Amino acid sequence: MKLFNKKAIRFTVATMIATASLSSCTNLDENLYSTLEKDSFYKNKLEVMQAALRPMTHMQAWLAPTGNSGFYYHSELSADQVAWPQKGRHGYDGGDHFRMHYHTWTATENRGKTSWDLMWTGIGYINGAIADIESLDINAIDMTEEERNQVIAQLKVLRAYHYMRAIDLWGNIPISVEVADKPLNPETKPRKEVFEFIKTELEAEVPKLPTLDAKTIGQVNKAAGYAMLSELYLNAQKWAGTPMWDQAIAAADNVIKGTGGGIGGAPKLSADINSIFSNTNSANPESLFQFQFSRKGGFTFDWGGFYMGYDYMKETLDVGYGGWNAFVVIPTAFDAFGAKDLRKKDWFLFGPQYKYGTKNSSVRNRRICETTFSFC
Repeated sequence: MKLFNKKAIRFTVATMIATASLSSCTNLDENLYSTLEKDSFYKNKLEVMQAALRPMTHMQAWLAPTGNSGFYYHSELSADQVAWPQKGRHGYDGGDHFRMHYHTWTATENRGKTSWDLMWTGIGYINGAIADIESLDINAIDMTEEERNQVIAQLKVLRAYHYMRAIDLWGNIPISVEVADKPLNPETKPRKEVFEFIKTELEAEVPKLPTLDAKTIGQVNKAAGYAMLSELYLNAQKWAGTPMWDQAIAAADNVIKGTGGGIGGAPKLSADINSIFSNTNSANPESLFQFQFSRKGGFTFDWGGFYMGYDYMKETLDVGYGGWNAFVVIPTAFDAFGAKDLRKKDWFLFGPQYKYGTKNSSVRNRRICETTFSFC
């Protein structure tokens, strides 16, 4: 019988393991389960629409009043209708809200940077989707050239809407229409040049949009496009130096006449001024531009944080949550509403506040009047 040297056996086994390891290390293929690659996506019309609608879900991060670092915060607090005052030891927050109200902001505002980042991320999503969809071989999917052009038009109008909000806040901004533009930090363009870019995009693409109806709720539609054009023309004198009042009227008339479609006919004001804020407002006839919202999908859309007092407001409104005790309405804006104006009656809390369903004004409820609202 031949005996094997134990050291030789150990060396052989170690060599085999090392060789196997080296072989496996050269195979860098991986299965991705948390990321969709372009080559494995865009296989049908549904997936094209999913990519096109991705920027719409992102808009909730910067457009809706769900946080305090987006467009809503900056456009409202820098205007003349609301303020975020300090109430006792609360609300100063490093002076952010004061600087926004008095127009003394600096170049290093954290909230402003967050808003900028979120809005430009949205533009990046749109640029990426446009590039992908334009390069598709639509013969391989259940989509016509006309349908693709319509989706691209929706994306370009949505991008123009982002730019409208951006020049409203910052004036001179870059113009970026491609992913990873060179240079990565492109130079800013004068507001007038950005205005002309937006105008050109909207005037070219809005006619290609689908009309607004029950099937296109949650998409960029022609009625919304005409409304954007009307707003752009309305601001032409400020943003570009040349008034465009007649164009603003014509675009608004296209909305009113139903040229761009509507929910249940031509758009019109609802008989109930509160219905636009209801849980069923997707079917409201005055709604033009919507994006989908569902708490089940993880989205939030809460006004309460800004406009509602702390937990003691639970007694007044008979709800199970409180707010940030943040925004108040500036008295001159409040006084602009007539005494019989239904909006004043239904949209504001002012005067003594009582426990819900009673006329009992406790110390806590009086404090609501004293610290949360401007009108007592």
